[in-house]
Amino acid sequence: MPQLDFSTYLAQFLWLLISFFILYSLVRFLFFPKIEEIINSRIDLIKNNLNAAEENIKKAKEIRTVMEAKLRATNENAQIMNLEADREVKLILETKAVESDNLISMILKEKAAELTHLRNLEIAQGVPAIVEELKQILLSSLTLDQNSGRKNDYS
Repeated sequence: MPQLDFSTYLAQFLWLLISFFILYSLVRFLFFPKIEEIINSRIDLIKNNLNAAEENIKKAKEIRTVMEAKLRATNENAQIMNLEADREVKLILETKAVESDNLISMILKEKAAELTHLRNLEIAQGVPAIVEELKQILLSSLTLDQNSGRKNDYS
């Protein structure tokens, strides 16, 4: 057939149109629907992911508000517990300070009484020794005065 011979321009143009329609129909009816299906599924997947992300953001915001409320409540409880602990510590310190002051004053009174008693004992024990010393001094001075012939003022 001369119209299907590639040697003429008209035959080449005819084969160009035939191959164009064959390729067009392959692309249009075979490849394009598959590509369109893949693109649509990706678009749906992206939309679903965006919707899920928005829902997750809302849930995260709700959780965050709940957590912040719990954190505030916990901080308030911690402050209250801290104040109570401070009060208890101050009370314990005050009672221990009073107890230690009482103990110290009692010990000081006991030691002062012991010291007074010891001084009284020293004085009581020291008086005879002092009297003896004075006697010896007086006797020696009297004997010196008698030996020297002077009159003493002690008699």
